Amino acid sequence: MSEPSYRRDSRGARIGVLRVRVYNDRLDGSTAFMIDTSAAPNLIKRGKLKHDVSVNDYDQLRLTGITDGQVETLGSITTNIAGRKVKLHIISDDFPISWDGILRTDFLYDAGKIDFTRWIVDWDDTSFPFG
Repeated sequence: MSEPSYRRDSRGARIGVLRVRVYNDRLDGSTAFMIDTSAAPNLIKRGKLKHDVSVNDYDQLRLTGITDGQVETLGSITTNIAGRKVKLHIISDDFPISWDGILRTDFLYDAGKIDFTRWIVDWDDTSFPFG
């Protein structure tokens, strides 16, 4: 069993990071997301979208605090994860993260819990393994 990974926040404090795998009709295969307490917005790498997925190219954001400068998203999609609508902003495949995407913790607020005894994230009636 793998341990949760860690990253440093802007003050240098260590924060736990959970990784979950998601399968979805708009995503290309198993997609590994990091659930990040300080992330905003939800992000997905372009290469993890199926080729026929329509992207809203007009919904772009400038992200700061991840690299030395600003990074512009490529657009967004809205998809369902475990029966809930989730907006994902698209980033380039060379975006400097080890995962396919990032989910904000509000993904868990209303219906989620983290079960460290079973190493899963429960979200409504769906369980995602993490680690």
